[in-house]
Amino acid sequence: MYDELMKKYPLLFSNLNYGIECNNGWHDLLNDLCEQIVKLNPPEDFCFVQIKQKFGLLRIYVDNSNEEINNLINAVELKSAKICEHCGSDQHVTSEGSWIKTLCHDCRGK
Repeated sequence: MYDELMKKYPLLFSNLNYGIECNNGWHDLLNDLCEQIVKLNPPEDFCFVQIKQKFGLLRIYVDNSNEEINNLINAVELKSAKICEHCGSDQHVTSEGSWIKTLCHDCRGK
């Protein structure tokens, strides 16, 4: 699923050293973020370096950013705490467990 994002926004993902290491539930968050970044006309050498799940949140690491893009990234990372990282639901989402995962009630039960 994330391959389509990399094809749609090749310049943003040109230096993605570690890939996208999170489940598909956050796909829409990342797609929206990419759309917003492109609208801001990012610096020519801007790119994602790593995207992953850490401590129940989406974590996005970039090179050559600016304040506007950093603000967008921070907002998306915070929003990920309320979106199931497996299915994308925003209903009954919690972050808990010894390995912190942000999951809805249904996905947590699986």
